Amino acid sequence: DEWVTIFADSDACLAPVLSTEEAIAHPHHRARGTFVTLDGVTQPAPAPRFSDTIPEIQSPPPVPGEHSETALAAWGFSPDEIAELLSENAVRQAAP
Repeated sequence: DEWVTIFADSDACLAPVLSTEEAIAHPHHRARGTFVTLDGVTQPAPAPRFSDTIPEIQSPPPVPGEHSETALAAWGFSPDEIAELLSENAVRQAAP
């Protein structure tokens, strides 16, 4: 905070290290719409943003493990290998 105050009116390249909560609340990020909240989940807004093509978030982020089985299958793992990885907790699976 001290350095940010010292260099506030300078063109020096300096930025604070912020927690996630501080980054979301930072005036610069709020002014630019850097974060959006969808279904109660705050997340980075889509980037880049163009004047003619405005990206939109279609859904909240997946829960941890939500796509594990689909991803493993796409990477060539067999159903038996996937079942073994899940049973050994080697990969995360979505909570029921």
